[in-house]
Amino acid sequence: MLPTRYLAPDGLVDLPPDPLLEGRPVTGVPELVDWPSSERDGFVFSRQNTVVNALAYAAYAAMAQIALVAGDQAGARGDAAAAARIRSAMRARLYDPRRARSATGPASPTRRSSRASTRWPSAWPAPRRAKTAAAWIARRGMACSVYCAAYLLEALYDGGQPQAALSLLTAGAGDGWRHMIALGAGSTMEVWDPSLKGNLTYSHAWAASPAFIIPGYLFGVRALTPGWGTVLIRPQPASLTRGSVLVPTPRGEVSVAFTAGGGRLAARIDVPATATAEVALPGVHAGQRVWVDGVPETAGVLPAGDSAGSGTPASDSDAGLAVVPVGSGWHRVATAP
Repeated sequence: MLPTRYLAPDGLVDLPPDPLLEGRPVTGVPELVDWPSSERDGFVFSRQNTVVNALAYAAYAAMAQIALVAGDQAGARGDAAAAARIRSAMRARLYDPRRARSATGPASPTRRSSRASTRWPSAWPAPRRAKTAAAWIARRGMACSVYCAAYLLEALYDGGQPQAALSLLTAGAGDGWRHMIALGAGSTMEVWDPSLKGNLTYSHAWAASPAFIIPGYLFGVRALTPGWGTVLIRPQPASLTRGSVLVPTPRGEVSVAFTAGGGRLAARIDVPATATAEVALPGVHAGQRVWVDGVPETAGVLPAGDSAGSGTPASDSDAGLAVVPVGSGWHRVATAP
């Protein structure tokens, strides 16, 4: 079980005084918010801030799942309780329901919001409000560093803005990966452009988020249960008319290839022999017909996981998805015959 000594009575993580600062309070962890400092969008630092608490919530929730799978029931309950406590406090003190944005901290001037606080999906109080927050983020473009681009893209996909995410992934100039290629980088760069850091490296893993965003969000291949026994396949192609991916898992490769056009989408998928999958196609609602291997099936609802982390679904944004189950092997799943 993770320690809880930094949780304040109000449920938020309260950063302790830093001995390196002669006991003065820490006012956030700047590098966690974003880096370089010019990318922080005016974030107001305080001992209790949204970014640190969003990371803490996600860590406790993940550890609860790990403890449950490992057979540590007491640890799972403790970490799940801490996650629930942080999330409840974040909903009450760090979220502005009127503007559907997260404040940088409970004491920030006029409860200042920033992209740096709102782009963290775990900072959102409920999936139903994610769309409003994601729409606000989408309007402001890639307003962050290569490091936080991963969280921004996750926020866009989780909030129903796949076209905005795709546009940022494929942008040809400015803050984007194609700009790195144009500069001659053989790998992902430390920052978007040399103007941000003169002695940057041209091999920086923290900028490589498309390596997991594309398979995990654009194609939507993610583990629903520990060890990939059940796989979620949730493509969000936006304006792409075709695409394919091969995702390695401990049980074998998951293959997804889709074609889209005229309001229809068909996906050809291959599920490992010891796994099953839940397939969610864009625009499909519960009760709607989906064609699986040419046979009409009625889409059901993906259930929400429990607070201790049952492993289903993979994230809050997946709960309530309209899905059809498929077994191992090759299948064609389509929105029309």
